[in-house]
Amino acid sequence: MRKRQERSMIEENTEEVGAMGGIGPMSLIIIGIVALLIFGPKKLPELGKAMGSTLREFKNATRGLADDDEHDKEKKKL
Repeated sequence: MRKRQERSMIEENTEEVGAMGGIGPMSLIIIGIVALLIFGPKKLPELGKAMGSTLREFKNATRGLADDDEHDKEKKKL
């Protein structure tokens, strides 16, 4: 009975937070303004480009790991 209550509480809390983890549009605007003040308008595009390339490399690396795992599983079957 207790586990069922805990599970329902967890489900309620995750519904309240939403898909973005509680970060709304106003929070994103404030983060953008703070970043603009800290780094300045000239550095912000460079930071965005660097962040994008970093995420792209991370995505490719994780995809490679997943492909390696699938390849290892196929070898074990043979």
